[in-house]
Amino acid sequence: MKLINFIQDGKLNSLREKMGADLVQWDGSSNWNSFDPFGFRAALREKGEVDIPFTEINISKDGTLELYGQKILVYIRDQRYSYDLEYKFHIANCATLVDAQRNQKYDKYVASINVNGKFKVNLIHGNSWVEKDKEVKLNVCKNCLTALNYKGYRQNYETKQTIYNTFSIDEFFQLYKKQTVKKPKHTNITAPVNNYTKDFDSIANELKRKKNHTCEGCYKDLSQDKKFLHVHHIDGIKSNNTDNNLKVVCINCHANEPGHGHMKLLPDFREFQEKYGNRLF
Repeated sequence: MKLINFIQDGKLNSLREKMGADLVQWDGSSNWNSFDPFGFRAALREKGEVDIPFTEINISKDGTLELYGQKILVYIRDQRYSYDLEYKFHIANCATLVDAQRNQKYDKYVASINVNGKFKVNLIHGNSWVEKDKEVKLNVCKNCLTALNYKGYRQNYETKQTIYNTFSIDEFFQLYKKQTVKKPKHTNITAPVNNYTKDFDSIANELKRKKNHTCEGCYKDLSQDKKFLHVHHIDGIKSNNTDNNLKVVCINCHANEPGHGHMKLLPDFREFQEKYGNRLF
């Protein structure tokens, strides 16, 4: 029996619209998280932004930020005024956000789908005066561009400057928000054995060297503690050693990847936490 196309079926869509439910197409790779118990997504679509605890934000596998299936950017509402300060918004789970959460510097962010680059912030002047809902221009965070390697951002200084200066929020959303169901590459018969290749150790060591023995997740330099540095297969297929499927990470960042929680039971993980857990990276 052939199933109907649930996305295009008129009766189902009519029922969905009566229920006030959004049509969300899962891409087969990001975590399915469409339930919106606090109405954050509805408020986001109505107003263009919403104040939200960081714990409600989902980090997708590509490192971008999502709110119940909706790609977002985030920024901090309260900004201390400075005549030469460039205020930033974030498009990925970059080192800045990781550090802020680790040190509990902020508990709330503003999730936004605004594409014009101007955002309402509360500018704090000294200890007494606050300009509320001041519209200011925010620039993309450079650490986010690095984390995503957005358009090949990591190549060289000239490339970085060009990509940063010409960054378009609308273009970013167009590149990352498209969600289409992906057909599996293999069947249960043709799928290869999920095991490391014989040359993986040499590939991993060479990649670590190219990355200067630095974690691509938290940017910790482990050149003096190489045993804590791993190479992660992004798609989970251990035989796929293509450049865009490998990421150099510390054992802590590796343990936080989906399906890798068992690493937190390893002696090396406990040793890493004791040695580096209370330090600022």
